[in-house]
Amino acid sequence: KELNYEILVAERVPTSEGRLQGVVSDLVQRGAGMIFFTNTEYLEEASKFIEDYGSVDFFVIEPNRQVKGIHPISVRYYEARFLAGIIAGLHTKTDSVGYVAPFQTPEINRGINAFTLGVQHVNSQAEVQVAWTGAWDNPTGEEQAVLSLKSQGVDVLTYHQNGETVPNVSERIGIDFISYHEAYPSFRRYLTGVQINWGLVYRDAIINRNHRHQQATTWLGMMDGWVNLFPLTKRVSLRERAYFECERYRIMQGEPIFMGEIHDRFGLMRLYPDEAFNANYVQYEMDWLVRGVKTVGS
Repeated sequence: KELNYEILVAERVPTSEGRLQGVVSDLVQRGAGMIFFTNTEYLEEASKFIEDYGSVDFFVIEPNRQVKGIHPISVRYYEARFLAGIIAGLHTKTDSVGYVAPFQTPEINRGINAFTLGVQHVNSQAEVQVAWTGAWDNPTGEEQAVLSLKSQGVDVLTYHQNGETVPNVSERIGIDFISYHEAYPSFRRYLTGVQINWGLVYRDAIINRNHRHQQATTWLGMMDGWVNLFPLTKRVSLRERAYFECERYRIMQGEPIFMGEIHDRFGLMRLYPDEAFNANYVQYEMDWLVRGVKTVGS
């Protein structure tokens, strides 16, 4: 509305039935000059026909690889994940923090890693226990994951899932939680949540569409207003708030999350002192988890 664009939406398009090109053709015939893929599983099929639509600007949100002709857009979620880890590491009484996630990808790994680095920055004794669900949207698996983490002594957790199962189950069984995308101010166990300003993400993409042939990822975060945490609730103590504000200030000054000596969960040094990972590595190559992560069931 702000930029006077009309939006055309095609929902629930299968990723494995060869229907994507037909949907794209329909959108183009209806006048679409920009098309956003919000599921990276479309990349394989899209790569086969993108060049047939040279006048259309294609974008993909959170890509796991680069495809010629498609401009990648990625949010530095992990900056907010690090701050969430700060709060979780101070808030836990059992030194056992949980994380519910579908499977390993660079996007998910960097979130878990940033969160764990945040936890251990303020609580070196704490472990982050990750429970895998196998899918972005798996209510049964997500509920079982929360219950498994509870049985392992977890007293605060977060997640990277599409639905609302994790916060609902956490509230029901009494685990403090940090949400993802949605705020739950009426829940007794809610602490805060990772918030993405999608309006600003899409606005910036539209305004900068003249760079459509640029293959470098649009890679913005807290300094740009793309990501933050929702307002902290009263369950977050003054001590936790103070640490949070100090670390948030450092990020807003441009200090990288993945900087200094970092080991993976098997003890291998992945980053040396006085070094930092570049954006391309964080975006596409982080196929490992940091020291301090324990995967439930393995």
